Amino acid sequence: MQLDAFLQSIREEINDLTLIALEKCLRSIGYPNGTVFSLVDKDGSIQSQITDRATAGQELSTGESASMIRESLRWGEPYYGYSFNDALVIALPFTLNSRLVGGVLIQPPEDESDAADDMGAIRKLTDHLAVELDELNLLNMPLMRERFLEARRERMRAEAIHSLKSEPLHQIREIYWRLEPELFLAMRKRERTESRRLLNQILIGIYNFGGEDIIRVKGFILDLVSMMTRTMVDCGASPADTLGRGFDIVRELELIHDEESLSSWVTNVLESLMEAVERSSDSAEDMRMQLAVNYIRENCGEPLSRDDVAMKVGLSPSHFSRLIVSHLGHSFSDELRKVRIAKAARMLKDRSYSAKEVSIACGFQDQSYFSKVFKKEIGKTPLEYAHRA
Repeated sequence: MQLDAFLQSIREEINDLTLIALEKCLRSIGYPNGTVFSLVDKDGSIQSQITDRATAGQELSTGESASMIRESLRWGEPYYGYSFNDALVIALPFTLNSRLVGGVLIQPPEDESDAADDMGAIRKLTDHLAVELDELNLLNMPLMRERFLEARRERMRAEAIHSLKSEPLHQIREIYWRLEPELFLAMRKRERTESRRLLNQILIGIYNFGGEDIIRVKGFILDLVSMMTRTMVDCGASPADTLGRGFDIVRELELIHDEESLSSWVTNVLESLMEAVERSSDSAEDMRMQLAVNYIRENCGEPLSRDDVAMKVGLSPSHFSRLIVSHLGHSFSDELRKVRIAKAARMLKDRSYSAKEVSIACGFQDQSYFSKVFKKEIGKTPLEYAHRA
């Protein structure tokens, strides 16, 4: 195998013995038979391949190859993604001191990369390969560890700041979304006692988090009214009933400065919203379906099942499955996947999150599986989409 071009592309001081040792290392590390190793320079150009396959693996674009290598160095851990033909690709950088000079792309056989058990074994082999590359002075493990810890510290810092700023509101919204299907079904059936009981649970949370700060309490209540109003319109309530007094409602709320007036205002507004839902012309089935879709959207990062959602909207799992197909034209699992990928796309456009963070936030515990599903749905890998958004 000719490795001279690759040798020159990284640094003249590295001799042929180093590259021979690298090839020996890659062949002996224990990856499945047929694994393709592509050696690339820092610009992503493939300089050589080591493979036992009759046909080498799918060649990536130089831009995508370079991005995978950079992302691995950026986050201090192997990067897992997919090529144009949906084959798993693992990237590790080559560094001289702290300078990126190239990397290796690893493509296990496709049948090996799909199974979760095989993926676990491949991850262990890749971690071991990183240690071996460090021994060959082709990978700066202390630098990778530093980058990994730095990225984790930044994530923890961002999460802590976000938690301090929004945790009460987040928890109130969680209470609301958990109770929303029951609340709106009770309203639709004109069960005022049950509707008020469920609303009181949410209001208790609001007053608990708001404490004696009436401005904070008013903000939480306005958010509650906004969430309810949005769902009402989604479920078919008249916009004139729900949004017509929007400006007056906000102005009235601004003028309130004591708890007694606030309680009276909350009672009047919530009673008027309940009346609007009761006047809705949509069928109970249509409302159930809209509430189910809302619930999936708000909880798509959790391990949702069809039976969980069916129970939330008061339907049997089999009847719920039929309604989903009838109303949406596809199954529950298809809808959940579409919602998760849509959320992932929004997060990737933000560019504040790594692909790993996005996959977890959107309910995908395995990053490689997330990359494969995302590419199948969107037509681009998460990395491509983030860079071109």
